[in-house]
This record gives sequence, C-alpha cells and structure tokens, in this order.
Amino acid sequence: MFYRYCLLILSVLFSCTAFAQENTVNKPQEPILGYYHLGMNFDEYWDQTQKMKEATEVTDSSSLLSKYLISINGITFDVADLISPAAGIGGTDYDNYTKETFPLFFTGQTYSLENNLVSVTIKTPYYDINDNLCYMPAGLYEQQHLPKNQCMFDVYNIELHNQLVSLTETLESYLSKKYGTPTKEYPIAKLQPLRKKELFRQLPVCWFNLCYSGAILPKAEWQTGNMKVIMGITNSATIFISFLDETLLSHQNLDRIFAPADQSRPIVEW
Repeated sequence: MFYRYCLLILSVLFSCTAFAQENTVNKPQEPILGYYHLGMNFDEYWDQTQKMKEATEVTDSSSLLSKYLISINGITFDVADLISPAAGIGGTDYDNYTKETFPLFFTGQTYSLENNLVSVTIKTPYYDINDNLCYMPAGLYEQQHLPKNQCMFDVYNIELHNQLVSLTETLESYLSKKYGTPTKEYPIAKLQPLRKKELFRQLPVCWFNLCYSGAILPKAEWQTGNMKVIMGITNSATIFISFLDETLLSHQNLDRIFAPADQSRPIVEW
C-alpha cells in the first residue's frame, strides 16, 4: 500500500513538472521581435532587453566590438538602440507635436509614456558613411507649401535608392504574411540613372519629420490589435520598422496628459 502511495505521489509530481515545462515551451513569443510588447513598464522592458542583448550579440571581426543584430527575412537590422532605456515623451516633445502631426512623429527610436512602452523602432545598419548623402533636403521653393510635419528630399545616389525600394518591397511581402493586407500603402518609385551633369533627381513624395531628428518615407502600414506597424526608408538611407500604439500617442491622450494643472487658489482672504 505504501509503495503504491509513493508511486501516486511521484506520478502527480511528474505531471505537474511536465505541465510547467509545457507551459514554458509553448508560451507565445512577445509580438515585437520576440522580446517586447507595447505597454510594458520599465522593469519588464529592461529585463527583456538583457535577454535580447545576450541573444543578439555578435563580435565585429574588424573592430572586435560587440554589435546587436537580428535578421528579418534575411535582412539585417541593428537593435543596439534598444539596449538603452526608452526615451520618455516630455513637455517639449508635446509642444512640437502640432495638430497636423501624426503619431508616427514618435518613431525613429524607442519611446515610453508614463513609464510604459509606446513605440519601438529598429533600422538596418549604416554600411558606408557616404550612404548618408543619398538623400538631401530639397530646395526651400519645393517645400514652402508643405505642412510643418512634412518635407521633401532629393536623391543623389540613385542606385542606393533603388536598392532600398527593392528591400521595402521584399519586406512588405514578408510582413503582410505576418500581419495581413496593409491598411495603407505609400508609392515609392524607383528612379532612372542620372544623366550627364545631373547631380540629383527630385523625388516627388512627402516625407514625415520625426520628433528628435530625421525623417521617414513610409512604404506600408499594418494594424494588429492596438499595435500599428510601419515600414519604410529613413533619410539616412536605412530601412526602418516601427511598432507603436497610436491610441496612446494620439493628440487626445497627450492633451490629457500634458494639460496645464489647475492653479491653486487661496482659501483665506485678508
């Protein structure tokens, strides 16, 4: 009897252990790169960042410095920016968030709002310092009638631009398999080679200025739950993918958060 009782206890313990292991193995990955989700607090973000840092670290063969890279559909993205704490959205950022500006204003890096993660951006690495010269701001005449949050760039490196457009087309197909049909698409044309004595080619599309610096040219957007996914090209000639919560980054919500506090009034009169 005692022997059968011991076997029963061992059987129950084994079942519990197996169930716990199964739950661990089958636990779904976080929706952003397998490590993050929008709304996580600082402690959660920092804990996941350490895991991502350990998993993505590689050593550069020439400089022997650590890099943090992740592959998406065979395209390398640099996730080193995620190692730093997310930038908090403050009063100055809110002041620059004019009414005609969209929530994608808070992309380009990682942002938190009221200690919760609201936006994550990753980009492809810079491979050549001259890549930054691919896009240069268009003349003031071409931009004088644009809204404050938009701008235009001329293309000085046609070959690189066309390569970037091809990458966005490949990524759009890949991301559409994950998130379904894009909710919005932006046409980005490939350009013909420059003619003799031609220094640049105008790109007749509007880019969107970002909160801190730079601008982006979106290629496509997807919506999954409360998360919007945006993919496109940066003015630094890299590919970006951003994950953001448009509801928390809406003007209505930020107006509520940054509303002026009521002035205290005296209760005693002399």
